[in-house]
Amino acid sequence: MPHCTITRWLLIGCAVIGPLARPAKTQARTPIQTSTSSEGAWALPTTLSAAGHSRSNAPKKRRSKKAHAPRKKRASSIASSAAMKRARRAIRSGDFELAETLVRSMAKTTNRAERNAWAIVEAELAYARKQYARAGLAAMRIVILHPKSKQVGAALFWAARAYEGLRRPDKAIELYQSCVRHKTTPRPIRDKAQDRLAKLQPQVAAS
Repeated sequence: MPHCTITRWLLIGCAVIGPLARPAKTQARTPIQTSTSSEGAWALPTTLSAAGHSRSNAPKKRRSKKAHAPRKKRASSIASSAAMKRARRAIRSGDFELAETLVRSMAKTTNRAERNAWAIVEAELAYARKQYARAGLAAMRIVILHPKSKQVGAALFWAARAYEGLRRPDKAIELYQSCVRHKTTPRPIRDKAQDRLAKLQPQVAAS
């Protein structure tokens, strides 16, 4: 065989056999631990990444609960309370014009609790002026529209007083009884309601 032919066949053989003879490069794979379900249908990976594992096991910092200081009364609430005392003094002294002015000026407050408290003052003023229908309306507005108000007990009392003025003792007795039973009724008002019941009930029974 000529030398050139042998050389040509050697070159062809090296070109064909070389890539087949080289070992294939394999990528190292990280084994994944699996947990087989109870039924053995499939397996789920259980290994977590280092970041996720450290995040899940890291102790959680508890936020310290700071003791909240008691809230100070707003200036408007203090002013309203002072005006309310002044209005009641005016009612007791018979200065109804001053009391009326204070009621009208403070009844427009946006604070619901203060507005209900001023409605009680309005009922007291109306009763003192013998405006019994107005007194009953101011009181019953709290009972009907704001049944969760802290002023409901006092409102029931003044509504009962208004019905007494309107010569409806039977209705007044019902309201006095509700006033005595209500949880928001202050002790002095409850005692007054019981006194009125003790006087009214024999009168209604005898009539």
